[in-house]
Amino acid sequence: MRNSISVDAPSRSDGLGNVPKEYGSLTLGMNRIEDQLIIHCAHVEMNPLRAEAIREILRQDLDWGYVIKIVNRNRIMPLFYHSLSTVPDVILGEPLQRYFKSRFQHNIQYSLLLKSELLKILHQFESRGIVSLPLKGLVLAEAIYGSIALRMCGDLDILVDEADYPEAERIVMGFGYKTFTGSGENSGEPKFQHKYHRGFINEEKGVRLELHWELIERDRGIVQMKDVPSALITSADFGNMSVQVFQPEFLILYLCMHGYKHQWERLSWLCDIAELINTHPTLDWAVVLQQAHKFHLFNVLAMGLFLVEELLDCEIPAAIRSEVPNSPTVVELGKQIEQEIFSESSVQGEARRETDDYLSFNYALLTDPMQRMHLLYNVAIRRIKLTPNERDREWIPLPKEVSFAYFIIRPMRLVYQYSKKYIKTLYRIFRN
Repeated sequence: MRNSISVDAPSRSDGLGNVPKEYGSLTLGMNRIEDQLIIHCAHVEMNPLRAEAIREILRQDLDWGYVIKIVNRNRIMPLFYHSLSTVPDVILGEPLQRYFKSRFQHNIQYSLLLKSELLKILHQFESRGIVSLPLKGLVLAEAIYGSIALRMCGDLDILVDEADYPEAERIVMGFGYKTFTGSGENSGEPKFQHKYHRGFINEEKGVRLELHWELIERDRGIVQMKDVPSALITSADFGNMSVQVFQPEFLILYLCMHGYKHQWERLSWLCDIAELINTHPTLDWAVVLQQAHKFHLFNVLAMGLFLVEELLDCEIPAAIRSEVPNSPTVVELGKQIEQEIFSESSVQGEARRETDDYLSFNYALLTDPMQRMHLLYNVAIRRIKLTPNERDREWIPLPKEVSFAYFIIRPMRLVYQYSKKYIKTLYRIFRN
């Protein structure tokens, strides 16, 4: 086979090859044969048609450097390697086999570290009477992938009630974590750092944690844990304890919402939704649609379903497909997302949130006028840097109960600060 190619010096082929159409619809259209290989290997279960498609692709001269870059960027390396390993008669060359196996084992080791840390923190929360709910991550991996080895988890995410947040933060910091924003700012009231969570890092262990008091920004719909109907929260065994989790009917909506928030920049988030649907054939779609309408997230759900159906060949029930039609907006945005997923140079993370494309994407999928107004307001606040920071709190200390006043104080401080500098400059010019 030609797939025993050195990772450091890959050959390439941009041709689409002779892959039979029945091996996956992929109606958005992949630009490269390597893209199709990635898509076929982004599933937990392997079927004969998919396996034959993978074997056919691997007979061709592939650019493995490109494959590795896209797989890593989309954080599906464990799933990709697992899929290749389950296809009969596929033998990777030694450099590739060594690379994939090393990354797979590293992910297992890091996931076990994360699981140990999560259980330790959750046990302490429970002993202090703090109700918590781990989001995504390891609990999701065990529930729908069947193993923490098949999903990459970069950090821990835990949701607590807003009233319990101060005590939860003290517990987290008692385990050696300190606040972290990614920009060097390690102080300040949590609501000035983010609008719905605060980041922490344990530098000794190399573990990051996000402590949420809301599910997502208020302009995007769902807010605090108390807003989620109790009937949509259940419990599941995780490690040596029982933890709270979302019912599948709400989890799918939350996963769509999370992907939408990040403009679906990672294929792994679509894999989460596809595997959730595949492992829950009795999903109550009526409840899903009811909650989507309730929180004005119908288009967000439609976008998620469209992407997993088109990219991952996930089967959506015909009755639901008629209830959630593919609008021109959803189809057009879906094409943009597909291009970004397979782009070697797409902007990701916080940098993406500052682009006009990100704003227009989010605005197009929101249907509630108030959500759209909140979105535009928050973008304006962020872009003209009106979010209060530590300097504002030092300038005029206020009790937490009236901390909202800092949104008025900050413009006043900036005017004072820069006018003072301007006056001093004019004074020096006058004297000279």
